Amino acid sequence: MQKQSIIRFHRYNTLPGRDKQNYYRIEPSLRDASSKMDDADKENIEHLIQAGLYYVDENKEQLDEITKKLILNKNT
Repeated sequence: MQKQSIIRFHRYNTLPGRDKQNYYRIEPSLRDASSKMDDADKENIEHLIQAGLYYVDENKEQLDEITKKLILNKNT
């Protein structure tokens, strides 16, 4: 599978000032998991967990950048 960034940076006209620069939409691939909201069987839950772990592994640097911003701006 080709590595690609799934963190998308969006600017929305409805957001005020600096919020436009700090909006992140994270859309990880579900990979083998079902997209059905009511699919809570054990196998699908495991697929969701694995998809999440894969996403973190593939996007660690970007997630670290977002985390640093959140910590830096937590009281603003």
